[in-house]
Amino acid sequence: CATTLLHRLVVKTCPQSVTQGRAFRDESWFRVKEKHYYDRDESETNDLKTYVSHFPRCPRSRKVLGIDSTQAYLKTPAAAPRAAATFGVNGDAARLVVVLRDPSARLLSNYHHRRKSGELVNESTFEGYALRQLDEAAACGDGPLWGRCGFRPTDGLWVGLYAEQLAHWLVGFAAPSFTLLPFSEVTGNQTRALRALLATHAAFLHFSFPLPPPRAPGGSAASAGSPDCAWR
Repeated sequence: CATTLLHRLVVKTCPQSVTQGRAFRDESWFRVKEKHYYDRDESETNDLKTYVSHFPRCPRSRKVLGIDSTQAYLKTPAAAPRAAATFGVNGDAARLVVVLRDPSARLLSNYHHRRKSGELVNESTFEGYALRQLDEAAACGDGPLWGRCGFRPTDGLWVGLYAEQLAHWLVGFAAPSFTLLPFSEVTGNQTRALRALLATHAAFLHFSFPLPPPRAPGGSAASAGSPDCAWR
């Protein structure tokens, strides 16, 4: 997915200045990329130290930026207030990157993924899958849908309610903390995606990405410049 592509790109571009942390021995391997602290109920009982301990201590000689690429944070109603409570008055220090896919394309992808995993045993067509969710939305009546009606948070139609999800996050975090990246840009033009991150986040953090050079007319890219990111 685009979140994984962007995560790998940042980690590869900045191996000495960015850390993705680690997974504990009793955790799945994907916890290296996705910590799932704010979207799981255990965040209500686990001490914040449990989350922070996934990341190494910052060396005295240089700054290191920790990243958590849990894509489920945006679509989970409880994640935003939990994250806001963690950062408190330091919320402006958070840098939040959101990759958004066309809701229709996401719904179709979600259908095929869930069919392949065996979750949609009783729904044999995409049309039936989409219509069932539309009927559920209609039954909810007027007003915001996301986070209010009983629904499966993994269903594609509900997960694609980006405006309502972002409004929920904007209660605890200021708009300048966010960067919204189109799915097509992350998967099709990674240099432009990195430039978008640089424009909105790196300046605030006094952080410099060594951006990949533009692709040559033949489609190949020249060799990269700086071997790592730098703190200014």
